[in-house]
Amino acid sequence: MTLWRVCLMLVALAAAACAQFAVSPRLDEARQLIAVDRVEEALANVEALLRDDPHNPELRAFLARERELAVARWFAQADFARSSGNQTEAERFLDRILALEPRNSRALLAREAVRTERRHQSRIAEA
Repeated sequence: MTLWRVCLMLVALAAAACAQFAVSPRLDEARQLIAVDRVEEALANVEALLRDDPHNPELRAFLARERELAVARWFAQADFARSSGNQTEAERFLDRILALEPRNSRALLAREAVRTERRHQSRIAEA
């Protein structure tokens, strides 16, 4: 291997390492936002990073994993709120899911059930 090729390889490795260090602090910021329930903002930030580096497997995995975890967490919170009789809170969590996944059939059905339940409770209170 010529000296020129070795130098090019070292430059390429250095550039890749620098790019990795540039992404990691942004992922740390996203993790901190998620920890304080600013999930939508965190995911939007990671999506912006992914637009700049669409082939980055770390960003893709982070985005998919955190989106899936958020949706699962919000479903659990919506179910708990609904079973506790707090329809407004349940609908709020379902709306967060639908903001991330507008065609999520489970969330669409659950939100309609919450609205139906709320109408039913309203009619009972009026009677």
